[in-house]
Amino acid sequence: MTTQAPSWQLPYQQTGLNQALSQYQNTPTLVAPFAPQQEQAISNITDMAQNGNPAVNAAQNYVTNTLGGNVQQNPELNNLFNLGANQIQQRMDSQFAGAGRNVYQNQGQTAQALGDFASNLYGNAFNTEA
Repeated sequence: MTTQAPSWQLPYQQTGLNQALSQYQNTPTLVAPFAPQQEQAISNITDMAQNGNPAVNAAQNYVTNTLGGNVQQNPELNNLFNLGANQIQQRMDSQFAGAGRNVYQNQGQTAQALGDFASNLYGNAFNTEA
């Protein structure tokens, strides 16, 4: 048994079905496209998700190195060493020159003084950081 709408209603049903089909086939764009800045942000977020955040990676490496005892990565400590090493070199050169000796003859004593200075500086930094 089949039922059918009354004949007077069929044209209205057909019109409604045609309009629904037209809307389905010709779906308008309801969302505005992304701006270039949004596209760049999405791209950057995707890169970070795949490759990691460079800042977080650097921080993790720093912490890992510090916990592993690599105090030489500290730029302030390195600057302090360079200042101290320059002062040691100048003092040794002055002492040898003041004694009338060739300043290049102080290389052994300078190396020993620099080694002692580095051992104390970085050794204490290691004990403090680690």
